[in-house]
Amino acid sequence: MKAGWNRQGFGVAIVTVMAVLALPALAAPPTCAAGVDYAGQGNALRNAGQHGEALDAYTCALLADPADYASLQARLESGLDSANYGDAANDANRLKDHFPEAFARMMQDSEQAITSNPADPRPRMMHLLLQWARANDAGVLQEADALLQIDPNNALAYLLRGSSNQYLGDRITPMADFQHALNLGGENPDLYSIIGSTYVQTDSLIDGYLALDRALALDPNDARSLYFRGVAALQDGDYDAALRDLDAAVQASPGYYDACFDLGEAHAHMANYPAAIASYSDAIDYNPSFKLAYIRRGELQEWMGAAEAAQDYLAYVRLNTRNWLPAQPAATNAAVDVRLMPYEAAQLTLTLTAGQQIALSAQSREVDPMLVLLAPDGSSALAGSDDPAPGQLMPAIASFIAPEDGVYTLVLASADPGRADRGEVTVQISAGQMRA
Repeated sequence: MKAGWNRQGFGVAIVTVMAVLALPALAAPPTCAAGVDYAGQGNALRNAGQHGEALDAYTCALLADPADYASLQARLESGLDSANYGDAANDANRLKDHFPEAFARMMQDSEQAITSNPADPRPRMMHLLLQWARANDAGVLQEADALLQIDPNNALAYLLRGSSNQYLGDRITPMADFQHALNLGGENPDLYSIIGSTYVQTDSLIDGYLALDRALALDPNDARSLYFRGVAALQDGDYDAALRDLDAAVQASPGYYDACFDLGEAHAHMANYPAAIASYSDAIDYNPSFKLAYIRRGELQEWMGAAEAAQDYLAYVRLNTRNWLPAQPAATNAAVDVRLMPYEAAQLTLTLTAGQQIALSAQSREVDPMLVLLAPDGSSALAGSDDPAPGQLMPAIASFIAPEDGVYTLVLASADPGRADRGEVTVQISAGQMRA
């Protein structure tokens, strides 16, 4: 822990638990065999009211087929019904990321169920959890209050209301709601996991550590708690601890792409670039739409001089771009000024002859730019740059030799919309010597 931190706030608030209810099963990875209909087993277990066992069966189904969104949705519901709220929250996020149509249908189904039976807390709990996964904190507060009107002892309502208030900047009332959730829900590691992740994501690391340590004391195999404690260690600069927890999270929950990504971040901070690239690749394998994994893998590959960086940058730009500006011709030995807005990409066309050498760079005080040079057929990236070296933030392609005659497209986009995403960028195109 950092010197100077004191044990105020949450560290004092969680010392008592007034009511201990049935706890979810510990999150040890299930043992799965080939050729078994685990989805069918999960359905039978759910119908029998064995929701914790059903959760394990659906996990095996998803290990066999990560695209089985029906099992993912069923596992989410089993997690909610068995008070495995952390698992349910993770699955809600995965459903939202991978199968947004299914996520939207779950939202609609829960809304219709609430309308049909306003006194039933179950659909309200599902709707509350989905709102929280969408980061709709105002909606969470409204839904939590409505749920508490019909079920004053609902631990999930207090838990997520406290979390959303914390995300909204309230540093007073969340502690009371968290304590109330624990009083009602007992020593449930999932409650501590969500409390801890909320504090970590709102820069209250000491409170995050306290909650996550308690979650892991109750369930040492809880991947979600391991992940967020690893994230806290990353933020704290304790990279050895981050590596241990993030690697443990990946081992405990195969397919946990967020943990794979942050494991890559920990390796990158330790300058172990090959291991970082391998972890980013795992994250992309599990989530092919993981934009940040592409750009981080591309960045490290660029630092290592690997040509594969260009394809990663192109994948990032394609995933991140919502508006492609019309192509405009550009000449060699000239500077072109381009204005970018968030999630835009500009296209500059260059007519080159085989063997012609050019250099490309971009400068801006308002945008964090990225360059990707496409082949004449537009199907592949031949060169690209984001940060050519650690600490060098402006892209530069020092030397590109055209492999054939044709019209090449230089794509210009923002590499980090969160840091700098709108304004003028100057692209410099310099001609070199012809190569035989």
